[in-house]
Amino acid sequence: MDIAARIVTLYPVEHCPAAVLPDQDESADLFGVTPQDGQSEFAASPWRPVIAGVRRWNPEDYRAPHAGLAYRVVGVTTAVARMTGDVTVLLLDVTVTATLDGIILAERDAYDPAVEIKLGASTLAPAVLGEAARLEAAASRQQILLLPGGLFDPDDLPADAAGTLRKLLVKDTDIGYRPSQMAVLAPPDINGPDRQAVFVWATNTVAAGFEEYGELGRLRVLGLVLSNCQTIAATMAARSIRAAALAELDAAPDPDLDEDAETLRDRAEHRIRRVARLRQDLSRHAEVHARGTAVLGGRPLLSYHRAVVAESDLPTLLAATEHLLEQLSAALAVEQQLRNVQEARETAAQQLSVARSTQGLLNQSEALKAASVIFASVAAVLGLAGLFAQAAAIPGAQDGTYFGSLPGSVVFVLAVALFAVLIGVAVRVASRVSVPPRWRAATRWARWALVGLTSLGIMASAVGVLVPVGVAVAGIGAVLLILLVAAEFEYERR
Repeated sequence: MDIAARIVTLYPVEHCPAAVLPDQDESADLFGVTPQDGQSEFAASPWRPVIAGVRRWNPEDYRAPHAGLAYRVVGVTTAVARMTGDVTVLLLDVTVTATLDGIILAERDAYDPAVEIKLGASTLAPAVLGEAARLEAAASRQQILLLPGGLFDPDDLPADAAGTLRKLLVKDTDIGYRPSQMAVLAPPDINGPDRQAVFVWATNTVAAGFEEYGELGRLRVLGLVLSNCQTIAATMAARSIRAAALAELDAAPDPDLDEDAETLRDRAEHRIRRVARLRQDLSRHAEVHARGTAVLGGRPLLSYHRAVVAESDLPTLLAATEHLLEQLSAALAVEQQLRNVQEARETAAQQLSVARSTQGLLNQSEALKAASVIFASVAAVLGLAGLFAQAAAIPGAQDGTYFGSLPGSVVFVLAVALFAVLIGVAVRVASRVSVPPRWRAATRWARWALVGLTSLGIMASAVGVLVPVGVAVAGIGAVLLILLVAAEFEYERR
């Protein structure tokens, strides 16, 4: 006996550069119903798939290996569902009449990636989306089989009916299946109505009896399609993010202790931004869809969506992607520690360089001070020796000198030498004395006063009558000036 069946197959699109789709949702053209605000809390969700580009084809244009032989095609419609994250899903809605085996072959023709379906002269994707369009791998496809009510009862499913159900889900006409060894999910809530049945296995759904509930049944069909679209979107996003996380993990450079902190900082910041972006994309484009944020139809459809997600590869993909992102975070933590170590090393090197420079300046200051003291002492000795050399000169007649005899001249020279030594010691002691801050201004005035006094003594020495006074004033002024300058060295350094 032939049965009318509706087969909705969803193909993720890999590439469709030429497709220009309208922004307006065309769900009513395909399913006879459009959710309105207030009918469902998720109707206005930005994550809800938007169905557009609905097009009906002549059933004779549908070409597949078993079309016209094992089953008769009575209706063909195509559409495109668009979702956040630049995900596009091609929707093929085929209505056929056939026996159960013919329906299984119709399912297989639409689902099998080895089968090339044509609409007219072109294959499926180019016919709907343009010549350059390509479909994703078959692992991401989802399929919904809609059957009349009364074929399967979730509460009372005999072994023969259970075996037939599994053949429809697996799309196999040659092999029988043991129900006890092949678990099929029958989601609660959506299986509550007495004439309705929904079963989920892997990427396939078998639903029966929706046509008996009018608009509610049509809304449920739309909900099934949108749920599977979201599962595809989440799966594609998780796979893309997992590939990016693997590439990022493989691209991680080996730690190099010779790299400077700035290079490590820049690289770490770029990687942290990329990993944060991957986490954001995983949350926005995968987890949101996986949790049914935009599922229409309330609790029955949410229960169905959880079953679809549980039977898909999505939980494994999400767990693997989360694990990879955690590994990336751990690698970034290591880079952060390496950067901190390098920054500490560079800071220590800079501090050591500053300390060495400071020590060098201090050493130079000490050397300058010592040289100045020695120079001043030598200048004092030479000045005094030169000053009194004339008086201590020993001409042919000793009576003409200030000392009157040779022993007196020798004693005077020795006394001058001793006096110079005492001046040197006094200068060294004065160089270690710190002048209090409140006296420093007065010290500067005293220095210039001594300079003036010494100058006056020198000028007075040029006058014959004032020679002894001028010499005494110049000598004492010079000695005091040297001591004062030596004392100033200490607070100049501080």
